[in-house]
Amino acid sequence: MRYNLENEPIISIAMPVYNHEKYLDQALKSILDQKIDVLYEIVIGEDCSTDRSVEVIEQWMKKYPGKIRLLPREHNLGMHENSNRLLFGCRGKYIAWLDGDDYWLDDYKLQKQYSFLEENPDYVGVASNITVVNAAGEPEPLQQKNYPLQKEGDFTLRDFEKGKTPGQTGTFFHKNIFREMNGENRRSVCDCHANGDSRIIGVLALNGKIRIMSEVMSAYRLVTSGGNNWNSIASGKNYTRIYYDKILELEDLLSNLSERKVSLNVRRYHQIASALLTVMRSHKKEDKEIFVALIKKEKNKTGALLYCGRLAIEHILR
Repeated sequence: MRYNLENEPIISIAMPVYNHEKYLDQALKSILDQKIDVLYEIVIGEDCSTDRSVEVIEQWMKKYPGKIRLLPREHNLGMHENSNRLLFGCRGKYIAWLDGDDYWLDDYKLQKQYSFLEENPDYVGVASNITVVNAAGEPEPLQQKNYPLQKEGDFTLRDFEKGKTPGQTGTFFHKNIFREMNGENRRSVCDCHANGDSRIIGVLALNGKIRIMSEVMSAYRLVTSGGNNWNSIASGKNYTRIYYDKILELEDLLSNLSERKVSLNVRRYHQIASALLTVMRSHKKEDKEIFVALIKKEKNKTGALLYCGRLAIEHILR
């Protein structure tokens, strides 16, 4: 079948890629195997990989002419800027996400999620459950219970403020509310350096409910060492102060977009608790300094310390 994107696609599938040569065939096949009755495009943000990722993508582009749109690149942008150009480079009414090292398990994923949003216009997005796998694609049962924390039902802004998330990136399917943003709001979204998932989920939650489907539709490749995803990059490093500052940026972004105060207290407290746990494990001076700096910066110190104490008690009672 020859695809033609002369008409606007209904769905844009956003795929960030960096050194995903080993996984791209599986990821792209899982998209192109989708049974869906509307036009879609695959938008790839390839960020100047040092492996053969581009060659793999070009082979698929030859096999499916006009179906895959490779965004131009001249130099490495990094995760944040690459995410921005994907987010605002999608033309579809809806956006689905799939990282270049993950893959979909359900050939009807797009159809199920598209049908749900078409039939339920009061929802802004849909997510689902996942299978967690390692670099070799083998199940990781010890990690499975953490993805997602909420297995089904509706997800709202209130849930987001409580520190919850509706799922993992490869399960997301949502209205392309970003396409209609004015220039000022676009700049605000782009300038916010909160982690990509939380930034997008937070903005979506301002605009409606997100449904979490209980079905397992995606595989999340959790690579904690030697990979190019954030879990691998951040493994063994104390990034709690960086994460904390990004949460403050996200609070400002969501408050400005909604014209009311959005408080992400639990998310801030969680980073302070993580910093304390790191100190207790490492006993390093620099880790202690990070924890002290976060406590000094936190506006609700009592709430943060009570949160740390509650987690400590829960850990002891396990």
